Amino acid sequence: MKSTNPELARELASYAREYGRTGIALKTITWSTQTDKKGKVTADTLVMEITDLKSGALDKSLFEIPAGYEVTDMTKIMADVTAAMDSAKAESAKGEKDAKKEEKPSAKDAIKAGLGGMFKKKPPM
Repeated sequence: MKSTNPELARELASYAREYGRTGIALKTITWSTQTDKKGKVTADTLVMEITDLKSGALDKSLFEIPAGYEVTDMTKIMADVTAAMDSAKAESAKGEKDAKKEEKPSAKDAIKAGLGGMFKKKPPM
């Protein structure tokens, strides 16, 4: 939570300092809203509730990292994906622009074609 929602982590730390309470929440309700580029608002509610809580000793093997486990830093992977997508978009936009240029003759070319070569230079005699 500290890395994914630092604001919430600060609020919880402030609450613990102010009220002297620590531990775990038995029920947590999180509301969020998002607005997309078209202005459509989506509201989500996430409810997490502890329903079976028991006191007792835990086997320390529960906290061991499994053999062969690797941590993957998704920050670099996502940055690479974003860069690749931006590059592809730029290439696509350039290709579309070049295609439009090829389709449409310049004004000078259109005039020349329309006049049928009437003003061509005559070779010297």
